[in-house]
Amino acid sequence: MVEDTYDAAVINQCAALAAKDSGSARQAIELLREGGDIATERDGVITEQIIAEAQKNIERGKIKDAIKDLTVHGKHALLALSQLTEDTGGDVRTKEVYQFYEYLCEYNGTDPLVSDRLRDQLDDLAMLGFASKYEHNEGRRGGRYNTYESNQAVGVVQDVLVDIELPDERYRQQTL
Repeated sequence: MVEDTYDAAVINQCAALAAKDSGSARQAIELLREGGDIATERDGVITEQIIAEAQKNIERGKIKDAIKDLTVHGKHALLALSQLTEDTGGDVRTKEVYQFYEYLCEYNGTDPLVSDRLRDQLDDLAMLGFASKYEHNEGRRGGRYNTYESNQAVGVVQDVLVDIELPDERYRQQTL
């Protein structure tokens, strides 16, 4: 590394962040590389704040890659779930997600899946870490049902979908 292009604490910060997450030296190097790219665009000095920004950029890139791999219906389901989670402040029932999901499909010119297939999409989102699934059993009267909660902020989901799918920002307009 070139002298005076980084704070001494930056190396320790990268190592600590990598150790906390995966313990991988590659991750520390990736953080440092991303920090260097950001610093080059600015004043040329890698600071702890730039490393924190680099970490956010790397995480966003991973989320973007994972969302990119979802089916169209998976993307609609994720957006619907993220929006409803934000609106309600917690988990939502499948039928609520389905109503908003149907609206998104109609708006974007896609035929919606039946509710059982949407439930499969939500289960996939939970398996991939985009959502949390909660099973409820309220006995004979209430029955058994699932609720879901998005682990991704709706703004992040919208930004990623706009970046990878729709440059005309149709997804960003999908608020209730």
